[in-house]
Amino acid sequence: MTSYPPHRLTRCLHTSLHPNLQPYSQLYLQPSLQPLLQQRQQNPGQIGGRSKISTAFRPANLFVSCVVLALSVGTLAQEVSLDQIKQMELAALKQGVATQESINSLDDERTALANDYRNTLKHLSKVNTYNQQLRDTIQQQDEEAQLLQDQIERIGSLEQNIVPLMVDMLDALENFIALDVPFLLEDRQNRVKVLRRLLSDNNLANSEKYRRILEAYQIENDYGRTIEAYDRKLNGNDQEKMVTYLKIGRLAYFYQTFDGEQTYRWSSISQAWELLNDSDNQSVQTAIAMAKERLPSDLLLVPIEIPHDSARVSAGEMF
Repeated sequence: MTSYPPHRLTRCLHTSLHPNLQPYSQLYLQPSLQPLLQQRQQNPGQIGGRSKISTAFRPANLFVSCVVLALSVGTLAQEVSLDQIKQMELAALKQGVATQESINSLDDERTALANDYRNTLKHLSKVNTYNQQLRDTIQQQDEEAQLLQDQIERIGSLEQNIVPLMVDMLDALENFIALDVPFLLEDRQNRVKVLRRLLSDNNLANSEKYRRILEAYQIENDYGRTIEAYDRKLNGNDQEKMVTYLKIGRLAYFYQTFDGEQTYRWSSISQAWELLNDSDNQSVQTAIAMAKERLPSDLLLVPIEIPHDSARVSAGEMF
């Protein structure tokens, strides 16, 4: 029966195994062949060592040894592979957990940045609205400042023109009073005289002077819309005689004696007083009582004068 040298047997088994198990063949074959290798080293003269090796290594024994060796190496390789797989799986799981944590962190960061961005947009919108409002306010203030500047520049010319204007206004008011119905004549004329003295007062601003003149015009305007009765001395030759004057706007002007026996009416046509009939005394007396608020206001019949007509008529007036 053919025998094989130990080194050839080792190389045979080593190369006949699966490539993944070849590294482990050296681990199991070499210890079992150590006695044979030592014997060969002690008897180097023996060619091939066929006498003892041939009896130690039989094909059947070699086959059984290879099978046992292959099963042992496969089991070890299987155990090593499963452990490596477990380690790889654990490493993959750890890497997956780390990756997921990184993803979660990045998602949280993205959410926070998105919220900050939305809040920034809202704040920017409010700031833009506020800035636009400020721009409108500043523009309006600039326009007002420009208007004031223009008025300041025109003050010089206004000062030059306002004084002649006020003089003309007083002249027109004085002429109007002279041509108007002569009620409260003394008070109205004194008012114009006071205003003329104010024009020469340097301590009074032109604006105040102008206001006083406008106030006098307003008083004259109100005279035409009121009914008024007052007791005064008669204008004329008999200065000691007291009478009651009745003014009905600028439509009619009367005076009546205290005893109610005589009633006169001012004639705008003749510019003089005219004596009325005795039948008109009662109506004028009733109008005087209404003007002094002794009687409630009611429909009043008084004799009035129609301009450009000397005829006297009676007309109804509501006061």
